[in-house]
Amino acid sequence: TMTDHLPALPAEYARGLELIDAAHAQDSRTVEAPDGTTIPFELNYAQKMTKWLARRCPDASPVLQLACRAQHFRR
Repeated sequence: TMTDHLPALPAEYARGLELIDAAHAQDSRTVEAPDGTTIPFELNYAQKMTKWLARRCPDASPVLQLACRAQHFRR
């Protein structure tokens, strides 16, 4: 999910973000999340990028939000 510090995404952008995250979730590499669970590496990275964006540009446009989330797509 998006952080509370970014504007809500219009439905079509929210769906795009879901699809991006679904692709990231297919990464077989995992990392340990702060709560002790494991998460796919690329999904974790994309979520961290969204948090980074929220700190630096809390009024980020939908296009910028998706670009940030997908900038490391399927690496």
